[in-house]
Amino acid sequence: QHFDGLPLQDARDMQTLCKRFRPQEDMTNKECAWWLTHLMDCLMSRVCPTVPFAPHNATVPHEFFDDDDQLLRHVWRILDEVALGYFQEMVSTGAMSSLVGEILETARLAARGLAAPRLLLYSGHDTGPMEPLSVAFGLRDAPPYWPAFASMMVLEVWHSDDGPIARWIIDGHVAAAGAVPFEEFERQAAVIQSYAPRCHDDASKARAAALAPVWFKSGGPLADARAFLFSLSGLVVLSLALLVVKVRRARAKAAGVVSARDCRAVELCSCVDAALPSPLNEQV
Repeated sequence: QHFDGLPLQDARDMQTLCKRFRPQEDMTNKECAWWLTHLMDCLMSRVCPTVPFAPHNATVPHEFFDDDDQLLRHVWRILDEVALGYFQEMVSTGAMSSLVGEILETARLAARGLAAPRLLLYSGHDTGPMEPLSVAFGLRDAPPYWPAFASMMVLEVWHSDDGPIARWIIDGHVAAAGAVPFEEFERQAAVIQSYAPRCHDDASKARAAALAPVWFKSGGPLADARAFLFSLSGLVVLSLALLVVKVRRARAKAAGVVSARDCRAVELCSCVDAALPSPLNEQV
């Protein structure tokens, strides 16, 4: 299993952190990884200026900010490496095949000049679908791999004199190799989509079940209902936050409550405005 097969140093660093924060508990590597993920979510909700939370930083223990945010960076670095391998394995079991197939179907219509929505908007989480989608298409070749808090990922389909082209944009920056012929994007997406039958393979289903976060495991109707409501409430809160974040951020800046640290901690927060790069050229 993924968490039991972590590199020795990654597992040791991760367990050292869990013992530091939860000395009374003996956690498996998997339990430790997901507990630290919850910790990072909690920290980001109080540090990032893109979140309507005030006062920023005030409720975060000072030890996370000592020595130029050393502890905060350390937790992030370890989780970033562990999560990369986790999502690579999940993609290989077909976890992203359905969503990629849906995206590919619409993108093909647009590339062929057929009737297709001019804009599709998905709202989700860092651990799904943001990072798995990034991992599936190889959009980042160096850390950090974990999407910054309040990130935005865009797939553009253009028509040019040389035929349709596609490019990915992450937080206002062109990702991966930049604009590529649509056939190249189509080939990548088709490979990811081809993993779908593995979802029905007993060995792959067992691997996927073993990889699932501990709180997603079935524990009866009540536990399943709690998991569903937890996920649903997260999506609702995220959608509402996106509607008010610009107003709240403007008010926070006017009040002087956003510190320089917010945007400095190894790109943990998406501190850029939601601007996109310029069009590819005047002919497209």
